[in-house]
Amino acid sequence: MKSFVYGIDGGDREIFEYFQQQMPFYQKLTQSHIHLNLHEDLLHRGWSEIITGATGEETGGFYMSPDLDGSANFSMKYKMAEVPDKTGIQLLWDALPSGIKVGAMNIPSLMPVSKVNGFCVGSAGAGISKVDEITSDLAFPDTVKDFLNKEKYIPDIRIGPSGIKDMDELFRRLKEMESKRVNCYIKLAQEHEVDFGLLIDRATTVVQYLFRSEIQALMDRDDGKQPLFPPTRKVEKLLKDFYAFVDENIKLLFEEFHAKQFLVVSDHGHAPMTHHCNINAILFDSGFYFPSSGGYRSNEFKIKLLIKKIKRFIKRAIPASVLANILNSFLGKAKKIVSVNIKDEFDKEKTLAFSNWYMPGIYINDSRFFGAVKEEERKSLVKKICDVINEHPDSVTHGVTAEPYREYFSGSKYNEKLPDIRLKMPDYIFAAKDVSSYIEKNPKYGPVPNLFVVDSDMHSGTKSSAALCLVDGETAAMIKEEDALNLTIVNKLVRRFFDMENK
Repeated sequence: MKSFVYGIDGGDREIFEYFQQQMPFYQKLTQSHIHLNLHEDLLHRGWSEIITGATGEETGGFYMSPDLDGSANFSMKYKMAEVPDKTGIQLLWDALPSGIKVGAMNIPSLMPVSKVNGFCVGSAGAGISKVDEITSDLAFPDTVKDFLNKEKYIPDIRIGPSGIKDMDELFRRLKEMESKRVNCYIKLAQEHEVDFGLLIDRATTVVQYLFRSEIQALMDRDDGKQPLFPPTRKVEKLLKDFYAFVDENIKLLFEEFHAKQFLVVSDHGHAPMTHHCNINAILFDSGFYFPSSGGYRSNEFKIKLLIKKIKRFIKRAIPASVLANILNSFLGKAKKIVSVNIKDEFDKEKTLAFSNWYMPGIYINDSRFFGAVKEEERKSLVKKICDVINEHPDSVTHGVTAEPYREYFSGSKYNEKLPDIRLKMPDYIFAAKDVSSYIEKNPKYGPVPNLFVVDSDMHSGTKSSAALCLVDGETAAMIKEEDALNLTIVNKLVRRFFDMENK
């Protein structure tokens, strides 16, 4: 193989360096390779930037964006396969010189998969939360689909859909998933005599979303700082064993392919999610946002928050063995008795601006949403909102700033999907909706004694803007002064490598 890119979903340089005793090969690799200090705008999907070589305003590759159907609905849906038809932008493998054999596996949001000269396997993501088996939409050619199903390939494991409640089982199944993926990839790459390889593993991000608080407690303890809580011994053992496993995979792939160009990259890093931020709260307090019935600060909203607090207290106060029986009986029945339908809407006649879950930005309620704000009012309204946010005491305390955003991309294809205002927040703050304050502590952040206290995949960790990008020296020399230091650089470096090989 000439060029190989190993993608580690959520791979984080700081975390990998902390587990250096468990990751000796990775540490050795850092001595011969160079870390590129990339900064990711977390509005954009990192894997999409690598595959398309372009950011979200040109491809539509956002983590969250409005549907623009006249409603205030947002969606995570995105299909990378549609990018060439909608924009003319080539996917990475299509941009390589003719005759290059490609082996790409576990590419998020690629459905249907590309028909490449070699093989291609897609994955979940972008609104697809669960994939149980490999179909023709997820693998090309069909012989690859048949091979993977025969090998009992595991496409994806997510905490919610999996129903896993035992920690040992979770780590066992995550390692089984990645072992099968790596071994299947090696066999297929050999069979297809691949020139360019791309493999993405996802177990790291599952572990870090759940246990980022425990990882931070370990870091603080070993750095001589006072951790927020004593690290859980069982979790510490499982984490150390897991990162040793990650290191083994990096070593196996490096030694198996002997690729001249060998890159280790991630789509984002991982930060402790210590705080939540409800941007609609500050908009409401400032007279820019007016909820409709069932929306923010309605009685229904308050009931929902109360139910969540009660459930969280029960999960932490009752032993896991007892809780299992309760969850299987009482809470199952209670769900049928108590059902609160929270509308995610606002008064369109009064509301001037709004935000959404997973969205560190603000949208002006204009013609895109059949809203009340006229075009000529936009600029002054954006300034007013930015001033309010920038002067708010919580913003000052946490270093949150707001600035105009959409206006800087006036010529981009997906300009209308962009927020008018971008909030720059520390990575430890996650944009939420079902919290009552502008910025408040994440009540789930703390020890993870068992999986019964976990009610979502994003538990104590969140994406950070520091994407991992470890490249060999010859590849680093290909970087140009005008290159943007985001994940589009990976696309450029692979293409430049093959351009040089073909000279």
